[in-house]
Amino acid sequence: MREPEAGSKLYIVLEYYTSGQKRRLTRSTKIDPVLSLEGQCVEYYANGNMKSSSNYINNKLTGDMYKYFPNGKIYTVEDYGQPDSVVYDQPPILKAPLVKSCMDSTGKVLVNDGNGRYVVYSEDFKRVDEEGNIKSGQRDGEWKGTGENGKLQFTEMYDNGKLLNGIATDSAGTYNYKIRATNAQYKNGLTAFGRYLGTRITYPISDREAGIQGMVLLSFIINKNGTVQNIKVVRKVSPSIDAEAVRVLANSKDWLPAVYFGRPVRSQFTVPVTFTLSR
Repeated sequence: MREPEAGSKLYIVLEYYTSGQKRRLTRSTKIDPVLSLEGQCVEYYANGNMKSSSNYINNKLTGDMYKYFPNGKIYTVEDYGQPDSVVYDQPPILKAPLVKSCMDSTGKVLVNDGNGRYVVYSEDFKRVDEEGNIKSGQRDGEWKGTGENGKLQFTEMYDNGKLLNGIATDSAGTYNYKIRATNAQYKNGLTAFGRYLGTRITYPISDREAGIQGMVLLSFIINKNGTVQNIKVVRKVSPSIDAEAVRVLANSKDWLPAVYFGRPVRSQFTVPVTFTLSR
């Protein structure tokens, strides 16, 4: 992390592979407790070739994102448009970008001017995860693919970018769905979670008397049935305050699990718990 340059308020963020090769170069409006990206973000493969180039406004992807194959050739150009001004009380479903173009690793055009056959590869480009038709930049007609390293197969039908229905199959059964994935969330939203914290937290007397306050950052797992486990303190304030934040979170019950291909799945979640003394 580097301090903002003269005339700028954006921190410079540099990430590296263990080899020392540059992994990501971007900027952020803050560095604590988490980044909030702003402006251009460039990612690189371990071989030094560019992986992607994108832009952020208020930590949201905006405009065109360019993705590249490990060999350096262009893979896709996707348009994320302008970020919404809506303030979400619950984690939103991510809006799919418009696909402007797609090529294979030799440079052959698969999608041109928003129309054609789109191929989605795995992160390492060793397999095809899904593919289907693109019309006017959006998914259209039948799409087929696999998930979870080939353990799940799915078929989806789209109309002008809207998922009409999907069918997924794994070793446990078959699942029908209208939305492919949703994030885990607290029932009735984060505002309700804030109310829960406000009514359950007991400020440790020793910290209150010492004037200790601050924000505890907790990471945890939300299970398929909505229960919480594996709570970890990512950012500490004091032993007693940290313990109180963990206690209250461990007793919370109204969590809705993440859903992926019509099935509830385990997922990781992070929440801040703030301890503030009134003046």
